[in-house]
Amino acid sequence: MFTSSNFTIFGMHSDTERYSWTAYHLFVFLSSLIGDTLILMASFHKDALKVNKSILTIIQHIAVSDLVNALCRVLPVTISLIANSWVLGVALCYVEGYINYFVYPPGMYLIAFLTTFKFFSSEESSSSSKMVNE
Repeated sequence: MFTSSNFTIFGMHSDTERYSWTAYHLFVFLSSLIGDTLILMASFHKDALKVNKSILTIIQHIAVSDLVNALCRVLPVTISLIANSWVLGVALCYVEGYINYFVYPPGMYLIAFLTTFKFFSSEESSSSSKMVNE
């Protein structure tokens, strides 16, 4: 069985550094889990979020992408930091890389699409308000 320490995986030389990174990753995991779950629950209620339906769909997809990232990337790293070695097996080590390949780029594209959509919708509303004022 292949084992490695956090010194070889993350380049950590002291326990203090490992504890700091563990606390950080626990915070990221818990805030992501709670925040994304709240966003998804609120988005399914009819009047909780008063935004355009397209924007709401994009927000839901971003939340799901972030949940998959938290479960498939942040959680395994947190577990390995707590255990001070990779204890989840070689298969998960390889699969994690492929999952990240399919989670990170769509998340970035969704955020870029949301920003672009908001920009063009704000431009459209400002041009329509100018036409009304004239």
